[in-house]
Amino acid sequence: MSIAKYLSIAFLAFAAGTQAQSAPGPTQPGQPAGCNKWHLVVAGENCQIIVDKHPGLTLAQFLEWNTGAGSGCTTLWADTYACVGVSSSEAPKTTPPTTPPSTNPPTSPPISPPTTPVPTGGASKPSPVQDGQPSDCNGWYLAKYGDDCNSIACLYNLTLSEFVTLNPAVGSQCANLSLSYYVCISRSCPPKQAPTTMKTSTVPTAPHSPAPTTPQNPTPTAPQNQAPTPVQAGVPPSCNKWYFVVSGDTCAAIATSKGISLAVFYTWNPSVGSTCASLWLGYYVCVGVSA
Repeated sequence: MSIAKYLSIAFLAFAAGTQAQSAPGPTQPGQPAGCNKWHLVVAGENCQIIVDKHPGLTLAQFLEWNTGAGSGCTTLWADTYACVGVSSSEAPKTTPPTTPPSTNPPTSPPISPPTTPVPTGGASKPSPVQDGQPSDCNGWYLAKYGDDCNSIACLYNLTLSEFVTLNPAVGSQCANLSLSYYVCISRSCPPKQAPTTMKTSTVPTAPHSPAPTTPQNPTPTAPQNQAPTPVQAGVPPSCNKWYFVVSGDTCAAIATSKGISLAVFYTWNPSVGSTCASLWLGYYVCVGVSA
């Protein structure tokens, strides 16, 4: 073989090896030009599942190479090819730090949540959050791969019904729990009201009277009527029947079950509001008064 022919063959082989590879089919939008490895997305997969199938690939890299999937992996398309590898010339020149260089909190949630999640607490709401959370939510949890509503609820001693009440957007069957979104796991408690019947305690008629005004064996004035705790504010002092509010209750349902009208229920429990918007879970409401 002549030297010229050998050099020609070598050049063609080099050019073929350096030519950018093409995706085998339709791709996720937003992929880098240097992508040289793909994964066919099938129904039911999410970003974390795909990352776990490719050792050495991180979720941050996957989201950077497939920007069309969205930061929360909410627009990952089935039956398309996602980029899971790029040529070295396209790889980032520096590795981002694992922790923020600043002491200020990040403006968006970290992609990889801590192994043992804790409520964020405080008044600052993280981002992004599931829709429909109560305005007084004061604790959040970042949903990660493998979580479901039951596991998160158990982690924070909540019932599934309580969790769904705090996060209605997930749906009653938890079908809409979003990966890398914050869910509400606690809310601010309204101030507790002192039991109204405590005011019936006997008060001395004169500050310096030596003679006791109470007989030696007094009969309790109203222990049977004493309010439990906590109670909704504004109940009448003569209330002697109570009901403990549980998840799923409404003012109308409570009134019907206790044989009273809704108007009477509102009169005895004014703090719930005229539309029952402030009926508090885990509090006692008045459902009967003494004659």
